Amino acid sequence: MKRIGQFIVFSIGFTLISTFLFAQNEIKSKINNETGTDSLFVNLNFNKKGICEKEFIVKYESFGKAALSTDRRAIKKVIGFIPTTSLAFSIDKSYYIPVVEDGNFFDLMHSLTDKELIKIKIRYYKNLKDEDQNFALIISVKRIK
Repeated sequence: MKRIGQFIVFSIGFTLISTFLFAQNEIKSKINNETGTDSLFVNLNFNKKGICEKEFIVKYESFGKAALSTDRRAIKKVIGFIPTTSLAFSIDKSYYIPVVEDGNFFDLMHSLTDKELIKIKIRYYKNLKDEDQNFALIISVKRIK
């Protein structure tokens, strides 16, 4: 009888704790969605030139035409060209970010499969804004082996 009582107390305690922890994760998720923060645009540490670079492992989705909401003249002035291609990928949600086009990029572009894990390096520009975020440009895409 004593063991049954211990089991019941343990079960109730476990249920309460797991419910509380699940609710906390849901609250954090709601706050992040409402404030528009996400893992790609947090903790950006810019150098003296106003540039920050970060690497991520993401799931490849597709490539497409670059859709830029930033002033094209400002982009060309800062990075030296206007990106024409973007990469669609997911990490905590789906993203569509312009990419630097070089020979390695085009070779890789035609061989990636849907949801394949890839490593990308993103460069952020402090003085360029894309809507309410810092302008981001993917400067390298690598297949994970």
